[in-house]
Amino acid sequence: QWHRDLEIDTRHPYTEITGAPALQLPRKYGTIPEKTIWLYLYHPQTCPNSVKCVLSPKKQLLLDSIIHNKGSFRVELVHKEQVEEFVNGVELPFRWRELTPKLQQGAVMNALLARYGGVALDLCTCLLRPLDDYWNEMVAKGASF
Repeated sequence: QWHRDLEIDTRHPYTEITGAPALQLPRKYGTIPEKTIWLYLYHPQTCPNSVKCVLSPKKQLLLDSIIHNKGSFRVELVHKEQVEEFVNGVELPFRWRELTPKLQQGAVMNALLARYGGVALDLCTCLLRPLDDYWNEMVAKGASF
């Protein structure tokens, strides 16, 4: 009896909890190269979304250093409202939006790196030279993460 109940049960727990389909590819899937530098930008007051994000002069300088020294990498600035364009909600904790900004960043970066690979940086990083030499060295040695 129990096996028959499981076979005809069409409910999906993730969908019931979140209201979203679990097995849906993100919109950006297939468009992101592995050599991507990921940055997650969110602060409730100064950077609530991609339109109203105002960086301090220090953070803007750090961002400029990353963009200027990106080498052959692509830089993706992901804001809170854009996360599900890159990863499916099933790849994140159920209530990731309710986490503190730092914990959100960790959850989002882990999901992005798991799906696409690349390099995750925090906006406290001053990139003084491109990462290409380091990347090529790791690839040549067969390093994996």
